[in-house]
Amino acid sequence: MQILFIIAFGLTILASLFIGNALSSGYAPYSAGLGSLFSLLGMFMPFMSEYSVLHRGFSKMGDNFKSLMHTEEHHKGDVEIIMPAGHKAPPEQYNLHKTSQSHFGVIVVILLAFGLISYDAVNFYILSDGLKTESQRISNF
Repeated sequence: MQILFIIAFGLTILASLFIGNALSSGYAPYSAGLGSLFSLLGMFMPFMSEYSVLHRGFSKMGDNFKSLMHTEEHHKGDVEIIMPAGHKAPPEQYNLHKTSQSHFGVIVVILLAFGLISYDAVNFYILSDGLKTESQRISNF
């Protein structure tokens, strides 16, 4: 997952460099902008999936705690019979260390981002005159 995160981070940096270069030449890279948003999504998807696993585990613990601590209403005059097996339930498994299977989703999002950015890069550098340098172009890029 760390390799996918590094790839998404590098793709975000490359997209920002390309968008800055293309905008300084007067070209509007719409699909590269969308691709950069997808690469940012690819960077944050592993964190969101890990949070989802933790949230499910902790909410299950909270629900079990609430059900165990539920107090019954006692009526005056009733006799309470305590059974030995009634108070001890078997321990539950929570699987908090279980890894999430979001690799496929991250790969799809990164490939989609790469496709959108490369479409605009080919359109700008090869099909248009993006490689021609102008002496009068002023840019802070």
